[in-house]
Amino acid sequence: MHPIPALNRTVAPTSEPVTLPNAKKHLNVLLPDDDTLIRDLLKAAREQFEDRTGRVLMTQTWEQLFDWFPNTIQLLRSPVQSVTKIEYIDTEGVTQTLATSEYVLDAKSEPARIVEAFGKSWPTTRDTVNAVTVTFLAGYTTAALVPPSIKAAIKLMLGHLYEHREAVVMGGAPVTMPMAVDALLAQHRVPWV
Repeated sequence: MHPIPALNRTVAPTSEPVTLPNAKKHLNVLLPDDDTLIRDLLKAAREQFEDRTGRVLMTQTWEQLFDWFPNTIQLLRSPVQSVTKIEYIDTEGVTQTLATSEYVLDAKSEPARIVEAFGKSWPTTRDTVNAVTVTFLAGYTTAALVPPSIKAAIKLMLGHLYEHREAVVMGGAPVTMPMAVDALLAQHRVPWV
């Protein structure tokens, strides 16, 4: 069995942290001809930010799977809003839902963590892969709560993607993401992700 948890997004965000008008202003685009392309590139820039930092920007639902209950469950996406449920396969092979009174969510830590409630113990699970599933909500609840430096990184990434839509080599050197993007990403990277 594998000790590294599987992580799956089950519900994608329904909005982006940077609006289309704001993105077009950043790109200095006035006409609506590229609106669909810009929306797609905004989504791609957000997803790249999320993948590189472990920080998700707008509310989305995640499942993290473990082969057993670790002493401390670290959730690999931040910021965590809440735990929806914790399910596990008991020793008889039956899926059970852990009562919320059995655990405590520490959403202030990064990464967020779940520990046993005082005086409680994790239940015994069946010896199988993905015996424990933690479902949680992560992301900022509104675009207004997304830090300005994150929005700046998204816009820089968007500008790069818009300007360089294909893989490009200029003067013998590949065109890379601007260094400012790496600096902005680094300050929001979740530890251990």
